[in-house]
Amino acid sequence: MNRTFIFLAFLLLSAIYIEGKPEAINELFEELVELNAQVKTSQFAVKNLVNQVRSESAEASRNSVTYENNVKLTCSTGQSDLQSFLTKLNGDMVAAKAGMESTNRQIAEDKAKSKKVYEENENNKRGHQQEVERQRDVQRTFRRHVAEAHRKLAVIQHVTNIIHDELLNANATGKRASLIQVTTVTEKLQELKTLVAKDEDTMFSHIVETLIEMATEQNLNDQDVLRNILAALNKLQSSMLSWMKNAKADNKKIRMINREENAARLKTIRNSEKLLADYAASDTLNRRTVEDLNIVYMTAGTAFHHKRREFNSYRVLCEDQYKLFAKLQMERKTFNSVVEGVFGKFN
Repeated sequence: MNRTFIFLAFLLLSAIYIEGKPEAINELFEELVELNAQVKTSQFAVKNLVNQVRSESAEASRNSVTYENNVKLTCSTGQSDLQSFLTKLNGDMVAAKAGMESTNRQIAEDKAKSKKVYEENENNKRGHQQEVERQRDVQRTFRRHVAEAHRKLAVIQHVTNIIHDELLNANATGKRASLIQVTTVTEKLQELKTLVAKDEDTMFSHIVETLIEMATEQNLNDQDVLRNILAALNKLQSSMLSWMKNAKADNKKIRMINREENAARLKTIRNSEKLLADYAASDTLNRRTVEDLNIVYMTAGTAFHHKRREFNSYRVLCEDQYKLFAKLQMERKTFNSVVEGVFGKFN
């Protein structure tokens, strides 16, 4: 019965402790001492109870400390993991933003370069087309001059044939130049004069005019004059043939140079067009990269704000736990002190 009384007294003491009314402890001390004196509890029973209470209190303290340490470790690990995750998400956001800014700068730079290449290429195209037209004009002029040279040679050959076949040595047979022959020679020389005048060749024009003046009936019946006319015509023919030979050779060189220059310009144009295509492909890829990075940025941002709220809630919860543990620790100290004080009076 004594043990029962003491145990009930201990329960009463615990209830007061749990209810947080330490001001009633001193009063309880006096009551317990008086009751103990009345029931005359044995010293051995009191010591056993004290030891049991102390043992259970120590066990409870150890369990409580273990629980607190586990909670603190969980809070610390959880907060550390959340902080690491927040740091990673923030790093992802910073990297995505930096990537977008860098890619947008690259897009702007490529756009400026592409514009410059495009303008240069358009100028190259126009220049090439103008050069091709100029070369065509040169070739048309060359073909016209060659055609006129052939007409000149044909006229010279015609007059030469008349003089050589019909007039030269005609006196030996008693024949004289007819009016038709004189007229034909004169007309052909006039035609030759017109063709030579187009070339603005004053030397040839002077020779032809001299030949026209010599193409009279009297002169065409003079063998020496006819030979002089033939000699002059042969010189003209030789000069024409030499010009044609040199002109064709020069034109061949010009055409070869033109082909090389045209090929070089076309190569430059093709390279520019390829570069423009590369810029266009790069622009498409870079814009897709910006879109992808923007998705990463927005996704990381949403997760960051969500995790930050979770982190704050977790932190508040852990802080509340730490406050509770501090309070319980103080109450345990108070309880242990009370137990020692109460049961010390029974010794």
